[in-house]
Amino acid sequence: MTDTPTGSLTADLASNWWALLLRGLFAVLFGLITLFLPGPTLTLLVLIFGAYALVDGIFAVIVGIRGAGGRRGCWSWRACLAS
Repeated sequence: MTDTPTGSLTADLASNWWALLLRGLFAVLFGLITLFLPGPTLTLLVLIFGAYALVDGIFAVIVGIRGAGGRRGCWSWRACLAS
């Protein structure tokens, strides 16, 4: 495995494939609710989007901290870039 930014990103994505899958499933669910429930959509979508954004932010912080790999001082920068 190379230590280039692309190789590191590919390794991070490969090791956290389940997070990307979960994010995609929530996005599909979000779209289906919008399509099939147009009446209560606004309130429901605000709540779902808030939960989605919270969970996605938590995953971004986790990936940022995990990706630091022992390099102190770098974790906050990577956490910002992971979102």
